Amino acid sequence: MAPAAGKSIRAGATVSEGTARACSHSGKRRLANRPVVERLSDELVRIAQSPEFEAFCANQSMYIDIADRRQFPGQLPNEDAHWKRIAQLSKES
Repeated sequence: MAPAAGKSIRAGATVSEGTARACSHSGKRRLANRPVVERLSDELVRIAQSPEFEAFCANQSMYIDIADRRQFPGQLPNEDAHWKRIAQLSKES
């Protein structure tokens, strides 16, 4: 399970708004290598939208829900609200 935006995944590293970030020892954040992160995002979207991957997912009864790096920041408020609602429902049951 992936950590929520801004939550620590290990000492010195965080995930924030879809961009890989690394913390230096001084506590200041620096962006990971932006071209690498952008290329990785673009390739994941390309693969997820390929007919081969779509067929694989259909065969496994899975659906594809992927946002590229340009869409992701705008979708964070909806994702946060969605998961907050699920967490609340789990507490009520």
